[in-house]
Amino acid sequence: MRNYKILHIIIITLLPFLLSNCEEVMEDFSVQKSDPQMVIEGICSSKNDSVYVYISKTADYLHPIEYSQVSGAEVVLEFGDTSITVPEIQAGVYAETYDFPEETLYTLTVTYDNISYTAESFMPKPVAIDSISSSVFPYSVYMATYPGELFYEVTFYFKDPFETQNFYRIKTYKNDTLFNGSSDIVVMKDKMFNGKAYQLLMRGYTFEVSDTVMIELISIDEANYTYYLTLEEAMTSTGNFSVPDNPITNFTPRILGHFNAFSVDSIQMIIP
Repeated sequence: MRNYKILHIIIITLLPFLLSNCEEVMEDFSVQKSDPQMVIEGICSSKNDSVYVYISKTADYLHPIEYSQVSGAEVVLEFGDTSITVPEIQAGVYAETYDFPEETLYTLTVTYDNISYTAESFMPKPVAIDSISSSVFPYSVYMATYPGELFYEVTFYFKDPFETQNFYRIKTYKNDTLFNGSSDIVVMKDKMFNGKAYQLLMRGYTFEVSDTVMIELISIDEANYTYYLTLEEAMTSTGNFSVPDNPITNFTPRILGHFNAFSVDSIQMIIP
């Protein structure tokens, strides 16, 4: 008991010293603010004859939810002999409709604070999906909540054109809801099946009877294939966008984001 009282007195005596030193350490520790970076996401689609450009700036480390939209930028889309000034329809969102031709090179230029950011993207012809089928998921028994419950997976089929090198992104929807997580970025190129009939089992997606499934086969150029590939790697490896992990953009000068001119074919089915 006597030793306990002595220890107690020592701790009380040293407490102000310990707290003052802790305070000095905290005062020395500071997080430097980072300069906001431009983020430009541009999409041009022959599917719905529209172009959308979303412009913002990254947030500061100390204020991560303060994501600012960029208004007042000049946005110009050029292709062939045509030049379109894309108007701002709401803060940071620029959009226009037009009958955009396929097999065409598009150039998007965004000018803000006297700096111009330029990206090019080639819109290929869409590749048609031939058909879609469903089959019983082999591990249904492990997912079932009652005996005999079945789950299904889908496969779709298409013919890859021989005369061109093709790059694809695949999107999957269940009952009008897009699977949109980091693991849902599915891209591929036709190096192993150029000019051949190809079937793709959509692994990782399971459906139940009466679910509506839609598959989009999106034809993109090589620059956007690289962007989505590095985006998926960045999202699944470190979970952040530190400098070494930034997706490879097609904008010059380099910023966050990309510009994608693409075409689409889609198919849907109801699981029987």
